[in-house]
Amino acid sequence: MIDCQPSTSGGGEGKSADEIAFELAEGVIQSIIKKIYTDNAHPHLFKRDKKDRLPSLTTVLMQEVDRFNKLLALIHSSMNNLQKAIKGFVVMSEQLEEVYRAFLNNQVPIMWSSKSYPSLKSLGSWVHDLELRLDFICIWIEHYHPPSYWLSGFYFTQGFLTGTLQTHARKYDLPIDQLKYDFVMQKLFIDQELIKITHDAEKREVASAYGDLTVPLDGVLIHGLFVDAGLFDNLSMTLVDPNPGEINPPLPAVLFLPT
Repeated sequence: MIDCQPSTSGGGEGKSADEIAFELAEGVIQSIIKKIYTDNAHPHLFKRDKKDRLPSLTTVLMQEVDRFNKLLALIHSSMNNLQKAIKGFVVMSEQLEEVYRAFLNNQVPIMWSSKSYPSLKSLGSWVHDLELRLDFICIWIEHYHPPSYWLSGFYFTQGFLTGTLQTHARKYDLPIDQLKYDFVMQKLFIDQELIKITHDAEKREVASAYGDLTVPLDGVLIHGLFVDAGLFDNLSMTLVDPNPGEINPPLPAVLFLPT
């Protein structure tokens, strides 16, 4: 995670604005992968059905990969150009000037946010959140369907929800416009941060981070939702009053079941 510092510095020992911006740019370059590759994708992702159709969720995944790769290309291009501009190798354009100022104010550059998913996070938190999103997509590519999908990690959530309905419609030969979702609460809370840590450490095996959850026969398990002005008690399986000082506690995993 990038540690963004304020642009002001007290005395001679403080770093200059150029040094701070350059180091932040270098931190982004080192933290964020340049591209999501699908060369090592699980073969079942591209297994076609009897009507020669790709799985609906594979289409969703590839669309997510395309969106993220466009953002990654923009991020790395702007970081390389910003570093060159700080060194005086290229002219500091208006766009790069905006990136420079945003970095010094611990903000996400407009150049990025305009091509990104909605977020109110500061720069450091935004970059770390992007790392989690990229890891979620890479796990999906490498391991096929995860036991639970991180709903907060999608660029276009509606596409995923529609893709899940389409999967069910194809499986049971039903009209998709007649399907709706039922929701079945689970007891397990899933932490995407823990999943990334497990993936980084073990590279291949991440099932342990999902506890005893397994891929359901129908529908999908999701996590990454939060409660406003309440708390989900996984013992009584009911909503209760929140703990004092606790804002927006997480929901446990939820089964989204098309019916």
